[in-house]
Amino acid sequence: MKIPVRFPLKTGVRYYTSRGEIVQIYFTRAGGDYPVHGAVFDNETREWVITSFTTQGQLSTMGESARDIVSEEWKASDKELVWCWEKDMKFGRQLGIFDAKNNCTFDRVDGKRGGTRWRYYAPFDGEYPEWAKEAIEKLED
Repeated sequence: MKIPVRFPLKTGVRYYTSRGEIVQIYFTRAGGDYPVHGAVFDNETREWVITSFTTQGQLSTMGESARDIVSEEWKASDKELVWCWEKDMKFGRQLGIFDAKNNCTFDRVDGKRGGTRWRYYAPFDGEYPEWAKEAIEKLED
């Protein structure tokens, strides 16, 4: 699943440009205006193009580019707190604890695997609330 890019950029994470090209980062501390080094897979030529980026994933300091890094690949880990929602939920999201074995959330009432399956998931950023910490300790293995 693609989510908006989270900074700082890291090696080992699959990123995407605004036109959907895959970006592979192989170094992030080169210094200067473009300290992030990597390569972009050009979908037209089917070749990797070596390039460098700003720390914010921009190809140029002069403005937006179609090759700016805008999203990253993300897969929820087992027992990770996640935001969940459906396509028609335009005014809200729900928190749940991800069940990686069944690709859904744990049941909200009894903590058993195989709870609700959602169309969309996104990571919860920040300190987990106390209720979530306590719930994760009690979840079914």
